[in-house]
Amino acid sequence: ATIDVAALGLDLTVLVMIRTRHHAGDWSKAFRAHVEALPEVTQFCRIGGEWDYLVTAVCRGMQGYDRFYQALIRGFDLERVTGHFVMEQIIADRPPRLG
Repeated sequence: ATIDVAALGLDLTVLVMIRTRHHAGDWSKAFRAHVEALPEVTQFCRIGGEWDYLVTAVCRGMQGYDRFYQALIRGFDLERVTGHFVMEQIIADRPPRLG
């Protein structure tokens, strides 16, 4: 099933890139639990390269994103957090077409 998030008033999708100074098991476990508990999060990935995590969040406008951002960073020492705002979703939830 596909949910129309815009119909729910969730009109802003943000791809949040996170870099941290911490990689120890206890810190990572606590951070993962923290992010998983945030209701705006629809995707959460640990990634390689320049950034450590990618979070996709759906919010009610910019004020909703600001509330999400403040909750995201609360209690965690993050080196850098940046948001990329989705202007148009061209492909979403498409299964892979292999073969």
